[in-house]
Order: sequence, then structure tokens, then C-alpha cells
Amino acid sequence: MKTNTLILDALEAINKDDFNSAKELLYKALYDEPDNFEIYKNIGLCEINLNNDNEALVAFKRAYELNPDDATTVYYYACSLSLK
Repeated sequence: MKTNTLILDALEAINKDDFNSAKELLYKALYDEPDNFEIYKNIGLCEINLNNDNEALVAFKRAYELNPDDATTVYYYACSLSLK
């Protein structure tokens, strides 16, 4: 399955609150695009919704490392840090 299709399917799953399926699709997408900060940001959102705060922090941190200029990523990373 192509990366774009995986990401779109993951976003659809997120919109349906199916965070486990979305997370699985996003991790598959990382195989082809390991430096895509949007994938990590969305993994973080899935982890937060699954009450996996530590995993969310790891994902948001990686998204921030890849793109520290994205305001949404900075916000999510800061919020994750505040949960520690």
C-alpha cells in the first residue's frame, strides 16, 4: 500500500476515533517516510487518545525534532511535556 494511502486511511480512522487502527497504519507509513514529522505528530495524537502519555511524548518529540517550526507540533510537544 502506498504511503499516501496509508496516511489518508489513518486520518480517516482518527476521524472515526479508531486510534489503534490509525496508529498501525501510521507506523507502516514510517517505513517509506521515516522523516515525515506529520506522521509522528499523528502517532502522538493517537497515543494521547489511547492514554499512552509516554509514547505520545516520544512521538511529539520526534515530530518536533524533524520540524521545530510547525506551531501545532510545538504545541502538542509542550502539552505532552506538561503531562510528565
